[in-house]
Amino acid sequence: MLLKDKDTALQLNESQQEAYSWDDGSLLVLAGPGSGKTTVLTERIVRLLVESPDERFRILALTFTQNAARNMQKRVNEAVEINSARTYISTFHSFCAEVIRQHGDTLDIKTDFSILNQDVDREELLLEVIDDLKNAGYEYEKEDIYYLPTINSVLEQDYVIEIEPIPDTDENKVKLLYYRYIEKMKHSGRIDYPGLIYFAIRLLEKKHIAKHYNIVYKYVCIDEYQDTNLAQFRLLSQLVEKDNPNLFVVADDDQILYQWRGASPERLQDLIDHFNMTIVQLPENYRCPVEVVNIANKMISNNRSRYGEKQPGISKVSEKTEDCIRVERFESIEYEIQWIADDIKSNKRTPTETKIMGRTRKLLITAQKLFEQNGISAVIHQRKAEFRTAPLKFLHSLLKLLANRGDKVKLQHLSSSFYQLEGINIDVHETIGHAPFTGGDLLKAWFELSRQRKGLSENTSKYFSLIDFDKAMVDYYQLIENTFTWIESFDQVDHQNPEIFNEYSEEKEIWYLLQKEIIDSGGESQTLSRFLQELDLYDKSEPLPPDAFELITIHGAKGLEFEHVYLIGMVNDMLPAYRSIKNGARPELLEEERRSCFVAITRTQKTLTMTYSDRYNNWSKEPSMFLYEMDLLEN
Repeated sequence: MLLKDKDTALQLNESQQEAYSWDDGSLLVLAGPGSGKTTVLTERIVRLLVESPDERFRILALTFTQNAARNMQKRVNEAVEINSARTYISTFHSFCAEVIRQHGDTLDIKTDFSILNQDVDREELLLEVIDDLKNAGYEYEKEDIYYLPTINSVLEQDYVIEIEPIPDTDENKVKLLYYRYIEKMKHSGRIDYPGLIYFAIRLLEKKHIAKHYNIVYKYVCIDEYQDTNLAQFRLLSQLVEKDNPNLFVVADDDQILYQWRGASPERLQDLIDHFNMTIVQLPENYRCPVEVVNIANKMISNNRSRYGEKQPGISKVSEKTEDCIRVERFESIEYEIQWIADDIKSNKRTPTETKIMGRTRKLLITAQKLFEQNGISAVIHQRKAEFRTAPLKFLHSLLKLLANRGDKVKLQHLSSSFYQLEGINIDVHETIGHAPFTGGDLLKAWFELSRQRKGLSENTSKYFSLIDFDKAMVDYYQLIENTFTWIESFDQVDHQNPEIFNEYSEEKEIWYLLQKEIIDSGGESQTLSRFLQELDLYDKSEPLPPDAFELITIHGAKGLEFEHVYLIGMVNDMLPAYRSIKNGARPELLEEERRSCFVAITRTQKTLTMTYSDRYNNWSKEPSMFLYEMDLLEN
């Protein structure tokens, strides 16, 4: 039992207590949905801090989403006021960025590197590599940019090439692209997401750096380990001493959904074998009704790659809900969505308690249109890696160039967004040509040319006069405020392009929310480079409209829970997907589809409604084989 505050206490079952009380050594908490595994992990961190008030060791906790890291840190901060500073809770990618910031100079990586969070930026980087190779006399063309997904996949497998290949075969041609892509990331200071993990591994391979982290972080905790790829496993292998591991991992092999990204049941077994882990199981489910847990157990038992001694889920929910599980059949998706819309209205479901789930985004797009036709406001959440409005693009590009004065890509973005705002075009090539007169400083060159342009508004001239780029250290927080003041000096209604201010206020609000979160985690005195690196790792999506029902993919719903779940499109070729049941399909593909269905149905707290139609897009479909495996349909 752990005192959360003066009046309440955390009640743990026997298995949770065993995991919570774990001290030194390596432990795998194999836990099903709704078992409180993340809570146990977080509370264990709190216990370790509370029981060692005079110790100096730190605790590292890695997870896969900013939201999960944020919630864990909030709980630790609430429970332990002073010693909470002894925790570093972040995503894998954010931690790797910190490793590179601290030690990247040993690989000749500058601390002011930028993070490529969009495919267009990664494509630009690869195009530069292709141009370099062409100029060196090798036979490469722009079309070779299509190797980017291959490069991404190989990076996620942590494939290392020590010596530059000679492109004398098709295979070696791709290897050379991969080798040069990594070198370009390193020397240009533009690193993509897989590259963050790749370079962090290379750094941790150096004994003195690994030793540093071994000393600083006595305990390492991993949430949702089942989602890791080979590169992340190797990162962990370098980060934690094999012979003396203080490693605490929570995972569920029934919720592995990212095989296409390198996750697999074998990865979990690799972890168990490498660190000789003790295993504690948490089969108790405090989320789902008994009926839902029962059908989930029936279906997932058909997967042969599960941990051999995996215990079936046990529902601890005593509250009974009428019509807890419903399966409905329709002639077409039009009738399917109409029925769900009527059901939502008649049962007075609210958006906060209800989620509509589907296997693919394509299916959800169709459903969204049909819901709107039936009087239900529906939205599809999509992660937004970058700001979209011209004002925020200008600000972001300005700060990026402030941190890296030679970034030609951000120079292009700055000029483009400035033209939309001010109506004056500052030619990128002219700026690059002028840069030798400013010591190669593209940003200073751009401002010098801008000040010379006729038609520059008085407000813009005043704004430019506030910026001194000769200062050794620029107060970028003040620059942010000055930039917003300048942006809002435009008449947004009578502006020559008023549409560029659509969603501006929403994106400005998101900017300030993210800015506060980054400052809270890294402090106000952090460098501009770190601020921008963290900003690149955050989702910049707007909050959902309060009156809109969210349509969400199964992958997007992972780790979440809702009172009422509607799972649409329960037919073969959708769930499971066609690729998993076609002739010659590999068995592991069907197992992953079964895990997807398992995740979907175990999101519910009260009711689960599964629907399917006889036809989709004029193609006849059969009910999902999973409905038969759950004994919800008879053969």
